Amino acid sequence: MTFISRPRIAAAIRRRTESLCRPPPSSSPATEKSPPRRWARLLLLPVLLIAPGMALHRLTGSIDYRWPLIGAGAISLFTFMAYAADKARAKDADRRVPELTLHGLEFIGGWPGAYLAQWVFRHKSSKIGYQIVFWLIVALHQFVTIDYVLGWAMTKPLLGR
Repeated sequence: MTFISRPRIAAAIRRRTESLCRPPPSSSPATEKSPPRRWARLLLLPVLLIAPGMALHRLTGSIDYRWPLIGAGAISLFTFMAYAADKARAKDADRRVPELTLHGLEFIGGWPGAYLAQWVFRHKSSKIGYQIVFWLIVALHQFVTIDYVLGWAMTKPLLGR
């Protein structure tokens, strides 16, 4: 009777799951030359920042543009660091940052940092439920900034004004 230790079993399971999770090799050389979808997702961020940039430009008539820019940058940086901490804790099987905290940071303006962190760390990017809430927050921010640029043209009829 042979004795198999737990670490050997764990290593065997890990090798097996890694081999199952690997994508099949591509047979078409055309797919190897096309840019990865991952990089295409990064190109979406400047597009998503157009509406907030326009809103910031409109605000410059009444306030110094640097303060909202510094505030949004600080919140995004803090959100990015929260994602990095959560990813590190996930790898170490330590206590995680609650998803509600991450969503709260996204909601108060850290969604660009969250978007970048999802791209850099590949963290929370495959959880469908998390992504639905994240994209609803991004859509809400886009709606509010576009509506502000348009002089609240979409919300005034809803409020009866």
